[in-house]
Amino acid sequence: MKAGVLFFIVSVITLRGCGEAGPYEQAELYLDPEFAGGTLSVTPVVLHNGEQEALFQYEGHIAVINRIEQGDMLLYEAEEDAGGDIQQIMLDEDAEHSGNHIEVEADPGEFTIEAEAVFTVAPAGGEGESREYKHTLRQRVEVQRGTNVEED
Repeated sequence: MKAGVLFFIVSVITLRGCGEAGPYEQAELYLDPEFAGGTLSVTPVVLHNGEQEALFQYEGHIAVINRIEQGDMLLYEAEEDAGGDIQQIMLDEDAEHSGNHIEVEADPGEFTIEAEAVFTVAPAGGEGESREYKHTLRQRVEVQRGTNVEED
């Protein structure tokens, strides 16, 4: 039987601690999960929904998967990031930029996936001040055998 996938988004949480960078109001972090052949593939994606283009700068990847759990079992945990080269990309309205893609072997079931995006944004044309922003996401995804792909 061909394994299909049914994704349910249970909860999305954006957190901001005291003194930490908060989320950028004109951007959204979301997950692009797929399940096939016993492999869960997840890509975090940053969507720029601002009305003007903006320059996004980040170190290594614009977004990363920090943790994937299935029930009480830890399937993936990111290692301490040693950083990386500074990258930059100009994003227009409704433009997306994918982060670090992760694949884990797993059986169908419910997964809890944690991701984050850390970047600075400078308005196009260099007008205004660059600021650092951080988006965090915790999402539950349910994979059922023998169903079509659906996302809420």
